[in-house]
Amino acid sequence: MAHAYSPRAVTRAVQAGVRSIEHGNLIDEATARLMKSRGAFLVPTLSTYAALAAQGSGLGWSPAMLEKLAVVQRRGTESLAIARAEGVPIVLGSDLLGQMHANQSGEFNLRLGVMSPEEVLQSATIEAARLLRLEGSLGELVPGAWADLLVVEGDPTRDLSMLTEPQHGLRLIMKAGRVYRNTLPGASDSP
Repeated sequence: MAHAYSPRAVTRAVQAGVRSIEHGNLIDEATARLMKSRGAFLVPTLSTYAALAAQGSGLGWSPAMLEKLAVVQRRGTESLAIARAEGVPIVLGSDLLGQMHANQSGEFNLRLGVMSPEEVLQSATIEAARLLRLEGSLGELVPGAWADLLVVEGDPTRDLSMLTEPQHGLRLIMKAGRVYRNTLPGASDSP
């Protein structure tokens, strides 16, 4: 994987065999076509730029840094649209650190301007499994897969709000078959 922004940096990384491009905010159509032809994935981190835009001044960022951030933030959404249009597999990821990690769930909503709720869900599940070469073990409900499961309130193929506020929307959390949270009717919350 490579943290890369510009078409030149992404092109060089993909030509060198990199499968996962983190960020990719400045890619163009030609770069996206190359990514697609080489089987590379894009992992946009839109929530990082949203968090930095909200907290940058408080972190002491200069006006020039904030201006640069605004360009990269805007272009991040554009690059997502370019990658989607060119058929590049898109994966949900994070580049948030420390207290900003609480903003990760915002990534679901930030992608909805470009992707459908179902596509966003697939980026967090089956596309992530494909990137990790763990199809059949992660990202899908099939016999033999690890028992990682979320039961949510509502229909996530139409609305992802339950994932952007997980403290309210996630009714059951299971990882490797172990229940960590269960607020389903008739169940106790303790695993």
